[in-house]
Amino acid sequence: MHHRSFVIGCVLACCSLAAQVVCAQEKTKGESEKTVKETYVGPAGDRVIESLKNNNDRELAESYEALAKKFRDNGNYKKAEEYFKKALASFKKLNNKDAISRVARSLAKVQEKQQKNEEAVFYYTTASNACLLYTSRRG
Repeated sequence: MHHRSFVIGCVLACCSLAAQVVCAQEKTKGESEKTVKETYVGPAGDRVIESLKNNNDRELAESYEALAKKFRDNGNYKKAEEYFKKALASFKKLNNKDAISRVARSLAKVQEKQQKNEEAVFYYTTASNACLLYTSRRG
């Protein structure tokens, strides 16, 4: 009887150890996949490089926005915020009120995801003001 309890205990310990190893492998696999998703930006990153080479401000602003969306969609809100800010600055330079409104709203949303609520309010206000200016000029 004592031998049987010992065997059952060993089997349970082995199963528990095997489950921990599988969980650790899955966790590592998930982290690797996340890293790949966060670092691979593909065509969006290529567009930024091309826009810089061509010295095309409008194209650069649109490329920054596309890259920010890519980071946002992969859950990398910090990088998304960085590139939405670059896009916003570029669209402000171009005085494109429609784009300013759109990008400021997107920026506010990623800031909310990061619990940066005061900053988000500022950018929602920026979006609203740009939208009002845009619609008043369209008449």
